[in-house]
Amino acid sequence: MEIKNNVRFRPTLPGIQGGVTLIELVIVIAILAILASLAMPGYQDYVLRTNRMEAINMVLEVAACQERTYTRENRYDIARCGLTAGAMNAPNDEYRLQMVLNRGGLGDQAFTLTAIPLGRQVNDSCGAMSLTDIGGRGAASAGSDEQIDNCWKGRKI
Repeated sequence: MEIKNNVRFRPTLPGIQGGVTLIELVIVIAILAILASLAMPGYQDYVLRTNRMEAINMVLEVAACQERTYTRENRYDIARCGLTAGAMNAPNDEYRLQMVLNRGGLGDQAFTLTAIPLGRQVNDSCGAMSLTDIGGRGAASAGSDEQIDNCWKGRKI
């Protein structure tokens, strides 16, 4: 004995088609707008911190190159390590790296590297980042050693 299933899907009311109403669409758009407004500040902060870390990496690379130069020539040289006239831009153009010799009257025996924020990076809470030949780190907007450490570790201050 064979049982046939003759049940077919039909809309609950004849002649009414299913779909999305305008009110449902507006609600979905409103929810997406709220989520986007919550996510954007966090994303922008993340971009600032990422650019800062790229600048710090660039400072550390140039400092290492300068130390190699000092080992070979017993002096730091502002024309080495990709610096043109003592300055260079970061690959993403969000920072400008400047090198100054003669820190503390020591001539070419001392240097200070400073990564100066450009463009939208000026909104970064750390400001300009600096490094000296003896390893002294700085952040222009940091008021304490803890804040300087946070800036150099890529954290928010």
